[in-house]
Amino acid sequence: MPTWSELDVRRTADDALVVHHDAEIAGLGPIVRLAARALPANVASLADALDACDGMEVNIEVKNLPHEPDWDPEDRLAAAVASFVGERGWRDRVVVSSFNLPSIDAVRAADPGCGRRG
Repeated sequence: MPTWSELDVRRTADDALVVHHDAEIAGLGPIVRLAARALPANVASLADALDACDGMEVNIEVKNLPHEPDWDPEDRLAAAVASFVGERGWRDRVVVSSFNLPSIDAVRAADPGCGRRG
């Protein structure tokens, strides 16, 4: 039975994909308004986080809710996650989830093979 991990993904002001549950970082503000280089060391890039999960199955959760400061009605984050997973050849080791159904639709539109198992 595989070991699973979940990574909550958000985007920065410079469109980097980073892993952080909350939309804001205390004392700094919303992640979407910060450049990746301005983030604290404990906020990993998606690439670094996936590398740390080597040998595991990973649920990448696209964080995109209307009440949060990084709300993305165009679902650019979802499309970027799909592209990133495909470019890295990680389609077979991830599931992509979101509490926002249009974000899942955007992942599938960007890459129909991304984030599906079986």
